[in-house]
Amino acid sequence: MKVGSGCLLERKSLNGKGIKPICVFQQVFKATWLFGAYSPFTGDHFELELPHCNSNNFQLFLNEFSKERPDEFKIIILDNGAFSQIKDPYHSK
Repeated sequence: MKVGSGCLLERKSLNGKGIKPICVFQQVFKATWLFGAYSPFTGDHFELELPHCNSNNFQLFLNEFSKERPDEFKIIILDNGAFSQIKDPYHSK
C-alpha cells in the first residue's frame, strides 16, 4: 500500500500498488518565460515576457533586443540550453 499519491482534495489516500487514485481535481499550471539581458556596468536591462521557451521565441527576443539601442555593441553569454541552439544565427528569419 502507498500513502499520499497526489490527490489534492484528500490529505492522504490509500491505494493498492499500481492502482491510480480517483481524483476529481486536476492541478493546472500556467507558466510564462522571462527572457532578459542586463548590463553589469550601468544596470540597464531589457526583458521580454513570452508564453513558451523555445528557439522561435529566443530568436524573437534576439531580434527585439537588437532593436534596442542599435548603435550599441552587445555581447550575450549563453548557457548550453536547447532553445538557444540556433542552426544559423546570422541568417535566421
